[in-house]
Amino acid sequence: MLTYSHDILLELQSIVNGLLGGGRYGVKIRLPHAFVMTILFRKGSLSEKIKIVLRAVFEHSQNLACFAATYKAILFLLKWLSLKLRHLKSDDAQRHVLINVVCRIILFVIDGPSRPKTINDANHQVPGFPGKTQHAAIAGAIGGYLIWGRYSSINNQIVLYLIPRIIEAMILLAREKKISPFHWSLFNFENVYPMKASIVWAIVMVLFESNPHVLHPSLEQSMNEIYRYGPKMTTSYTTRT
Repeated sequence: MLTYSHDILLELQSIVNGLLGGGRYGVKIRLPHAFVMTILFRKGSLSEKIKIVLRAVFEHSQNLACFAATYKAILFLLKWLSLKLRHLKSDDAQRHVLINVVCRIILFVIDGPSRPKTINDANHQVPGFPGKTQHAAIAGAIGGYLIWGRYSSINNQIVLYLIPRIIEAMILLAREKKISPFHWSLFNFENVYPMKASIVWAIVMVLFESNPHVLHPSLEQSMNEIYRYGPKMTTSYTTRT
């Protein structure tokens, strides 16, 4: 249990490992991308471009490191709080009724309704892992607000990167859980992917041709590079009703 100093040290080690792992991965993933994109598409001297690359790498790695450490720290706090509240002594509960009610409300929020021991309860003794699934949701929400909630081009890029992958993962999970209509054979990958590609490209081309200003600047720039390359067109596209 977390009352032993050895277990607490392991939890602290997982927090430090998250900090180091997030920073290392941020450098590894952002450095080549920022270098190539900055050298190819940014204007300015070489020293200015290098500064841009270093700022991007630092922000990305810093945010990943801070989020990982914050997430692990909140998981540790939730597990510790959950265990403390679970083991409230009955005599203390009788003497402090109001405190007992407040503690039970907190326990309900972080652990959900009381139920028989599940496999996730074993994770209370695994450093760096959530004791309950909802612990991951709470820690992710708090960390997301504190770290990724400040708008920047990099933060927004990462959030946008996650959105479609979350949607796809939830659809796959719905298929595994046999939730209709996602588990129907009609909605298998071979049938769905061509339709997904068709719908996505239909929407993005309509937006680009009619209201390009609503697209993300990097996407609009990429579309202009491809579809507005060459001599300027003498006529402009207008939608007709």
